[in-house]
Amino acid sequence: MPRIRWVFVFVCTMLVLLITGTVLFYEAEKIVNLISISAERTLQLAEKQSKVIKYKEQIEFYKTDKGIAHLGREQYNFIFPGEKIFVIEKN
Repeated sequence: MPRIRWVFVFVCTMLVLLITGTVLFYEAEKIVNLISISAERTLQLAEKQSKVIKYKEQIEFYKTDKGIAHLGREQYNFIFPGEKIFVIEKN
């Protein structure tokens, strides 16, 4: 029959191993979750950076005279002097 001391050592060792395994399992699950969140946020960051680049290009374009003329024609229906406007009406 095993001595009580060895049973106690075995039970304590198993308890420590089980607790350690459980903690490692939950930490690994958290790591997988954080990796997926990180990948998602990286994609969002890349989208936002491309939007920022696009907006900076638009700002640089609209700072020029050609950009201002384009904006005036597109949004405010301005015309250059001497141009004629033809309105097509539907019946």
